[in-house]
Amino acid sequence: VQLAATAAGRLRLRACGCYLVLRELHGRERNPRVLRACSKLIQVLIGDEPGPGLQNLLEVPIPEELQQHLRHLDSEEEEEEEQEERK
Repeated sequence: VQLAATAAGRLRLRACGCYLVLRELHGRERNPRVLRACSKLIQVLIGDEPGPGLQNLLEVPIPEELQQHLRHLDSEEEEEEEQEERK
């Protein structure tokens, strides 16, 4: 995921065919945490590139309200995964 943070890293991952491998992994993997990480990376790779000055996704400013909302969504996903693992 760190490699996908920069424009150069995303370009390299795309050039190596990483998306195809991730897509195949996503179709076969059963571990919810791996699936979630895989999905997020796929979204980064297939998404549009950000505008000038935003090529490093780790440096993009995110408003506090949105950060809280995203943390809440992550927490809900983790809770669902834990419930699935208990079954």
